[in-house]
Amino acid sequence: LYTASLAFAFLGGTQAWLASIFGAVFLWPISSVILLVTHETYVGIENFQWFFFPKLEDAVLVAWGLLLYRCLARSYFFWQIANRLFRNPKATILSKKQSYFWVAEFQIFLLGFCWHLLNTTSKYDLKAGFYFICGLNLMVFLLLIICLSPHRQTLQEWSRYKHQQAKYGKSLIYDLIWGEKSPGLLAIAINAGIVTVIWLPWIFLSKQNVGIKEELAIALIMTLSIVLIYGAIAQITLLKKTKKRAIWVGINLAFLIFLLPIAFLVVAPEINASPFLWLFSPILFTAVEYASGTTIFIAFLSHLSILGLLSWQLTRKLKKAGESASKSLISS
Repeated sequence: LYTASLAFAFLGGTQAWLASIFGAVFLWPISSVILLVTHETYVGIENFQWFFFPKLEDAVLVAWGLLLYRCLARSYFFWQIANRLFRNPKATILSKKQSYFWVAEFQIFLLGFCWHLLNTTSKYDLKAGFYFICGLNLMVFLLLIICLSPHRQTLQEWSRYKHQQAKYGKSLIYDLIWGEKSPGLLAIAINAGIVTVIWLPWIFLSKQNVGIKEELAIALIMTLSIVLIYGAIAQITLLKKTKKRAIWVGINLAFLIFLLPIAFLVVAPEINASPFLWLFSPILFTAVEYASGTTIFIAFLSHLSILGLLSWQLTRKLKKAGESASKSLISS
């Protein structure tokens, strides 16, 4: 909690109560394990199993080991953030390299709790686990968008000097993947690829028919594509000249994640009646089973078109920002 609050302070937070909430959000999974190992369990948590280990109810050492691991991992994670922001307050919260490691580590940790679902013959149990994974990863990627998206001044500097990267033997692609000041959209896409590589085998190794497997695989890929759209919108918003750009990012994401589904509920309250509309919502994974192949194809093609348009818009704005920064530098 201390390291989380400290990281929050380096982000510019000054409200103590908000810092406590910020830290408590990340400590909730740890508190769940504490309740488990002290036998004050939540309903059903005693049935949790991590990979091939016995159920946590019957393996207190495993539960304590997971608790210790998460505490150490989270402390290390937050100290990295605090150290990074202390050295450079204008840096992104996470480096791209850190994000790849963090996403892979968290997905493998999460996979351990879902491993037992490979043996279930109930499609409802598998879907419930899958929906949980998609919902949790949606929150993970929203955090990634915040942590990896540079602000306008940083992007201006990068756009102004990016042509000089070749002098140091670094290509544009290399800089987009590993660079500290480059836009974070490609890094978010790589993290989406990491999630796909980890969870697609889990889907296809399950004891379900091919139709269910294809449905879940499509839902996973489309969920990640909608996340990339959110990332592009956030990065474009941070490039604008308006004040309080971070607040506008929050407003835009809140609209897409909360208000848009509410609007869909008003227009089409039954997902099975209008699956195409819901394929553009953050909970699109619940609509895939009701959509035909043609509907899914058109929706996914629309996702790619929107993402392509936003990427083009981002590239254009970056070029314009770099040119304006160069002109102002020359004139001064």
